[in-house]
Formats: sequence, C-alpha cells, structure tokens
Amino acid sequence: MLATTYILAPGSLRSWFPYFTELGDDDVTLAIGERPDVDVTGLAAELGPPGAGRQAVFYSAHHTLRRDRCLGDGLVLLGFDVHCQSHHATALGADKLVMKEFLRRNGLPTPAWRGHGGPIGGDGERTAPDGGHVVVKDRHGTQSAGTRLARGNRCELRPGEFCEHYCSGVEYSVNVYRGEGRMVIFPAVWKGRTSLDLIPPWRRLRLCPYPDLPESVRSRLFRMAGRIASAAAARGYLEVEFLVSDNEDITVLEINPRVSGTMRLAAMATGIPIFSVHRDISLSGIAPAVRFAAEAPYQGPPLALPADQVFATSRLTVAAGELPAVLAKLDWFRADLALPGSGRRSVRDVLADDGRSGIGVPQ
Repeated sequence: MLATTYILAPGSLRSWFPYFTELGDDDVTLAIGERPDVDVTGLAAELGPPGAGRQAVFYSAHHTLRRDRCLGDGLVLLGFDVHCQSHHATALGADKLVMKEFLRRNGLPTPAWRGHGGPIGGDGERTAPDGGHVVVKDRHGTQSAGTRLARGNRCELRPGEFCEHYCSGVEYSVNVYRGEGRMVIFPAVWKGRTSLDLIPPWRRLRLCPYPDLPESVRSRLFRMAGRIASAAAARGYLEVEFLVSDNEDITVLEINPRVSGTMRLAAMATGIPIFSVHRDISLSGIAPAVRFAAEAPYQGPPLALPADQVFATSRLTVAAGELPAVLAKLDWFRADLALPGSGRRSVRDVLADDGRSGIGVPQ
C-alpha cells in the first residue's frame, strides 16, 4: 500500500481530519491553506522524490479547486502519483453558470435561471420568471455569500451574478465518492425546508439519515447523484444538493466537487473514515447508515470527543444509536439555532415547528 501525503486546503478541516482518516505510520498531513501562491516546486520537495512509493491526495476548498488542479497537474508532470479532482468537475465547481449548463445538457432538472445580461444563448426556458421571487447568487461564490432575494420583474443583475427561480421544498445533500472504477454513495442529509428569509442550510439543523424520507425519493436521490458524479467525471468527492417538493418532484440545486459541509455528518452516520475511502477498494455502492447523526451551528470552543461522537468547529456534529439521544446531545452542548428576532431555539422547537417533518419530537 502506498504511503499517502494528504494535502488539505480548508483550514476548518485540520481539527477533525485525523479522526476521520486511517493514518498509516508513513502517512503525512500537509495543510497548505487557501492562499493562491502555493508553488508546485516547494510542494514537490515536501513530498520527497517521485516514484518513492508515495501518493498525494488533495482535499480542496471551493476557492482552491482550480489552484489544486494546477498543482496536481504539475506534480503529475514531475512523476508523482496524484489523486485530485478532475478537470471537468473542477470547472463545474468553480463556476455556477458552467454548472447550470452542465445540468441542462444532461437533462437534469434545475430551477429556471438566467445570467447577467439576459438568458445565456437566448434560450427562454432558462430565464427566471418575470413574476415571483428569484434568488440572486454569485456565480463563483460559496456558503451563500452575496445571496439575496428579488422579484423576477425587478431583478437587476450585476456582472458575476445570476438568478434562479425561488422554489419551495425540502433540501437534501448526497455525497458521492467516485474513483478507481467504483462509486460510494453516502446517506442523504436532510437540511430542512427552504424559506424566503434565505437562511442557508449551514445555519439550520441537519440530520442523517432522515427517518421520514420515503424510499421512492431516497432511491431517486441516489440514482441522480451517481449519474451526476459519472457525467462530471468526478475523481474523489462530489456533493449534490437537491430540492424535493411537497409532491416529491426532485430538482438539482448545485454540485460541489470538494470538501463539503455535510461530509462529517455523513461520515459519522456511516462510521466510515471518509478521508481514507481512496484506499479501501472493498467499499462500493450505497453506504448504509449505522447510527443517527445531527448537526447545527455552534459558537462554543472547538471540540473533538471521538469516544462520545461529538465534534465541533463552527458547527456541532453529534451521533448516537437513537435519534432522541442525538437531539439531546445537541441541546446539551448548546447548539446555536437562534433565528433573527426569535432568540435561541432548542432542537425540539425547530422540529416541532416543522409541520412536515413527521419526526416524533422527544420530550
């Protein structure tokens, strides 16, 4: 087995990465951050001589996808064994309009949209409606930066922006690992209902698995996620964000071919060391959940309590065998579910207010 140098971009990954990786005696973790001026020569020197039984595995952030792909290309030219996101998937993750075109070409449903200056290519079917609400987004952004709500007939886009039709429904994420002739599909992460106040998923309660997700919807989410990972030629991880309407129609919101905010949740639900999947060639197909995991925003000190299945950075992620125990952990560690003007809310408050969840709220 080749020794691995794990090259990490996201700064938030450093505190919890070791607990979700099976590190060998000769493995090395190299945190290079998100600065744009990382030099491939210096990186190669950190790896040692090429062909020395070592592989480099990149875990990218949103803003380092292109940088890391260029570094990976440079290392390949120098003779190194490199695992890095594909060129195709990198292009899709770095530009949301390129991603939208990819979805359209592959016949995948996505909310109606248009870019700055009008519909791209003059295709009226891709224009956000004149009436109703639209969500304005940064075509190169992430984590809802620059996102705002507007009316379709009064939506003026700035360069670098696009808008899409606001849709009501429940959001889910599915993480897929693709590589070495196999695919691993992780359980769907429930991220709650959309709302016109545009509270992003990372500011909401998230659950994995969601006990009330109909099997017919779950299987369609898995099939679509696998199809997208193949069409994108993903190498490594890709997160697909879905919206499920009340009548169970499924649309694709975004794809993220990088370290995503739902990976830790999926890893804790399955018990799989998610950053070592490239090594375990026996893993393939749908990874079953073996416990419940939940996550919510968090403002306390960082935590890493692997024996208790509790990890916290800007989000608190916990796991247990039963859903009530998971929700009790979130309350015990004071997960932050405050909404503007509402004061702090408990996990039970959130689930009780979700009239469509169907989850039995523990007392």
